[in-house]
Amino acid sequence: MKPEVNVEQGMYWHYDVPPHHMQGSKMMLLTTGKIAILGTWRNCIGVIAWYPLPDRNKNEEQKRGI
Repeated sequence: MKPEVNVEQGMYWHYDVPPHHMQGSKMMLLTTGKIAILGTWRNCIGVIAWYPLPDRNKNEEQKRGI
């Protein structure tokens, strides 16, 4: 049996520099080799895009017993 998966629709990488207040935050980064990694945007040599980490849905986690 496969578990249910919640995914966000319309996820698109941002190819510009993130806003200054987000640059120290943990986010998904896309490398020049098209590999997604977790990290912060600081002197991102080798990184071409970013995407903010999704927020946790604590109500859904409680329903599923996570």
